[in-house]
Amino acid sequence: MDQEKCYHVEVFDPSSIDVSRPATTVDEYLKQVVVNRMNCTEVAYAKIDSSKIKTTIATAAPILNDKCLHAPNRKWQDEFIIRFGKDREDIEYQRRKIKPLNFKNLLPQASDGQGWINICLRQRSQHVPIEPSHESLYAAHQGTPPTLRLVLSFSDVLVDKLLSHLFKAFTEQGYSRAIFEWFYALLLVVKVPLQHDTMAILRSFTKLCREKRAELGEDNLEIIREYTIFIAIVSLFFSQKDLAD
Repeated sequence: MDQEKCYHVEVFDPSSIDVSRPATTVDEYLKQVVVNRMNCTEVAYAKIDSSKIKTTIATAAPILNDKCLHAPNRKWQDEFIIRFGKDREDIEYQRRKIKPLNFKNLLPQASDGQGWINICLRQRSQHVPIEPSHESLYAAHQGTPPTLRLVLSFSDVLVDKLLSHLFKAFTEQGYSRAIFEWFYALLLVVKVPLQHDTMAILRSFTKLCREKRAELGEDNLEIIREYTIFIAIVSLFFSQKDLAD
């Protein structure tokens, strides 16, 4: 439908219009607009030297194939997380009953990563008592095992630092049952809400677990299950849903 004109401009001599002078009436303003349009080229364009244009190649972000066909299903993971949450509650109850170890000045500073890796993975500390009846539980440990009394003696700061040190050891050494048992014990006592740095470490740890799990086949079901445990803990219990299976 045609729209009715709001203002009609009479026929005029374009040469009589001074476009450099401010218009004082609507009629004069519209005539200046008409003259300016008449003086404009119909199409404005810029000449481009194509030889000087840098070609940008867009590449898609690589898709990480970290799926594992042999991993326990989501129902199994959900049930495990329920047990994990109950275990954390039980340990908090035990914290009030178990006397912490007094190892002030006997163990490395929290920031001493190499010192703690030696204690956790390579050399048993004489300051951490282990019941003879429990020795068989720690058969995978050359270093000091994560006994309940030991991990309950750690400060929150030390727990966060140990997660960082052990993640570094995992990236350098790969999977070992000792590293994973230490990781699991620390996740049972780590304080929530998690510190930002600790969450970043756990996310990186989980991504690496997913990558390494994807490399395994059905002849490594036990290790696949262990990787899946940590993926479930971080993604489901600590609510990093984007990392879940």
